[in-house]
Amino acid sequence: QGIIPFEVNDERIVVDSLKSKVDVFQDEFTPKMLRDLQRYKSHIVFESLGKIYHARINEQTQRVHSIQTLIDLPDRFAFQPRFTSDGTQVIYISWHDQELSHIHLYDLAKQSTQTLTSQAGHYRTPQLSPNSEWLSYQRVAAGWITSPRLSHKRGLYVLHIPNAEERRIDVHAQQAHWLTHSDRIYFTRN
Repeated sequence: QGIIPFEVNDERIVVDSLKSKVDVFQDEFTPKMLRDLQRYKSHIVFESLGKIYHARINEQTQRVHSIQTLIDLPDRFAFQPRFTSDGTQVIYISWHDQELSHIHLYDLAKQSTQTLTSQAGHYRTPQLSPNSEWLSYQRVAAGWITSPRLSHKRGLYVLHIPNAEERRIDVHAQQAHWLTHSDRIYFTRN
């Protein structure tokens, strides 16, 4: 455990760092990513930047030929749009940082929205049964930047829409899928 003597001869040069101005944001830009794209026949819905868009597809060319904003909520985000099994309505989730999320049903013909959940929460993956009487969804826990409020009742739920009766199916279930007759729901467990 002796000490080994050594000596270092070194020369160093200090160079100024490169500095360039980088804009953190732009007032306007074109989004380049779509989320939750869903197709029903010649119609698609998708989410981008907290808004839900509706587009028509040309059946022959398979190209989008008209895009319009379907849901643009001024004080909250809208996401996870899904067509109902008959394609006449779109189910989606809205998010507000203080009020949390709710699940809504948008009627394409009437251009009206119905809120399906009476209690706010952390909702994901809404799915309406083919007979439109049942709604399945996940309640998830709060995350890094979301409020911890109302995140204690996690799991896969079904809501009977006519009488607003909610029932938890399983605490570890996810990826729900309704059968054609609306009498069964399949899901995976993790």
